[in-house]
Amino acid sequence: MYTVPIDLLLFSLRKRKVNQVRLYLYLKYMASGNIKLTNEVIDDICSKLHWCKKTFEKHRQWLLRKKWISYNNRTKSLHIKGYKKIVIKIKLDKQHNCGIGCSIEDIIKFRAFCVGAVISWGSRFLNCKKRASKCLKGDFNKDAHHTKHEYELPNRFIGNNLELHYTTISKYRTLAEDEGYIIIKQHYRKTIWEGVYLTEVRQAHPEIAERLKVRDGLVVEQLPSTIVSNVVIKRKRVYRPKKAVRRWITCKEVAEAKAAGKTADAEASSSKTAFAKTAEAAQIVCKSMVSDESKSSIAKTAETSGVAKVSNSTIKITKHNEQGSPSLII
Repeated sequence: MYTVPIDLLLFSLRKRKVNQVRLYLYLKYMASGNIKLTNEVIDDICSKLHWCKKTFEKHRQWLLRKKWISYNNRTKSLHIKGYKKIVIKIKLDKQHNCGIGCSIEDIIKFRAFCVGAVISWGSRFLNCKKRASKCLKGDFNKDAHHTKHEYELPNRFIGNNLELHYTTISKYRTLAEDEGYIIIKQHYRKTIWEGVYLTEVRQAHPEIAERLKVRDGLVVEQLPSTIVSNVVIKRKRVYRPKKAVRRWITCKEVAEAKAAGKTADAEASSSKTAFAKTAEAAQIVCKSMVSDESKSSIAKTAETSGVAKVSNSTIKITKHNEQGSPSLII
């Protein structure tokens, strides 16, 4: 089992390209990169998908025109492009970070699989949206966890997303239920009227007239049905063009930056210690050069002029730890 982006399944139902996407996924299942279409391979594909060679060639030419696959003249083989490029090519309104677990049996029953996957994904999406709106309003979310993952999903909501009529969605949903991809549970609310009074009850309650039906001899109101999904839904990374992808710093680059910062700090500290050592050495040399008599004369001259010359050389020593102390110049 491998993961198929939900965008491909949405595209196949919206644009009525179920068979084309089916052939692409089957080729992707047989060989992820390149495949040589010999007569034996073509016969095997046609027998598995229940097609004739004319139908296979028609859908293959569509894939070549749309550049989902390409033909290599040198190796005489087909190159099947990856999901990333295909999702960018189909140009949906919004890309989704969701994938559906798919196997070879699902490709054989592809239309029912597409409908079951889209309904399962749509029911979860609608439930998450409802829960998020309740959190924003500050309401208590009593239905946060449904029993056995049962979700509500109206046919009109699916029809608006797939750009199909809700009656077509009803047929699709029945097909997916027959193949076992979803389980639909109907819910009804009983009333006190008998079934013979259905017309009168509809006239008295026009706001719910469409939802009134007769079951077991009584008029009942049909409530939204819940859906239990048997499809494996996985989280998948959003496919974006390379220009929109943000580059993150790798761990190696972080380690190199830290090492460079440590060496710079070490060099700065070593230069500070070297400067301090030279200053101390200069003070020691100056103290040894100056005698007691010269110290007194220097102190006197420092008070008057602040500068004393000894052996035609001038050395300036300042004590930074004592503020306001005069500079000693030798």
